[in-house]
Amino acid sequence: MPPKKRKSSAFYSPEDHATWAALFARQKALVSKHACKEFLVGFKKLALDPARVPNMKRMSVRINKMSGWTLSNAKNNNLAMKDWFTCMRKCSFPVTDYIRKPEHLDYTPSPDLFHEYFGHLPFFTDKKFGDLAQEFGIMCARANDRQLLQLSRIWSLGIEFGLIKENGKIKFIGAGLLSSHGESLHAEAMIKRGRVVLFNLKQVIATSGRTYEYHKKYFLLNSLDDISNGLRAYAAKESLL
Repeated sequence: MPPKKRKSSAFYSPEDHATWAALFARQKALVSKHACKEFLVGFKKLALDPARVPNMKRMSVRINKMSGWTLSNAKNNNLAMKDWFTCMRKCSFPVTDYIRKPEHLDYTPSPDLFHEYFGHLPFFTDKKFGDLAQEFGIMCARANDRQLLQLSRIWSLGIEFGLIKENGKIKFIGAGLLSSHGESLHAEAMIKRGRVVLFNLKQVIATSGRTYEYHKKYFLLNSLDDISNGLRAYAAKESLL
């Protein structure tokens, strides 16, 4: 049997493109006031089409010219942590073929291509961020199961669902916040209620991630250096350097 061909933008249905367009328009309006500057700069450089599902091959070439990273095809699979971080070690960000259905616009528990392209990829236009992501991949390749879980929590609670200080205000840096309408509104409410904790490595690695429900608290970074410094401190403590 010949290998399955990777989907391109031309192979998505009109409903898929309409879903992308609806998600894009709504989320862009929402994050314009909440997104951190790193996201906004990268989003402009990425230049996503607001009306059509991206073409993975063309987007990979575009990102590679900016940061040296490429995209790899996760083929509609929810990759295991080890496999996901293995891609990161190779400076390749895995993206799925799947886009959520119209009835799941607000939130999808399984990451889809909108989450990945809209939420994550603006950051991967920047080489400094790419270098940090690759560090996670390198550390995870050396990690045992316990360490892998704790490293994934640093990533999840910092880069997937983190907040960041910016000019005295709290902004979204987490891709899961930037790409999810429901989680964005939830995080906005949690910030108003004070359900925000300064990023602390010991507390982060002890906090389980939440896949199928909204987070009960969010961690606040002073800058992305909190993540890189925390990762290196963890790696030194756990003999992963």
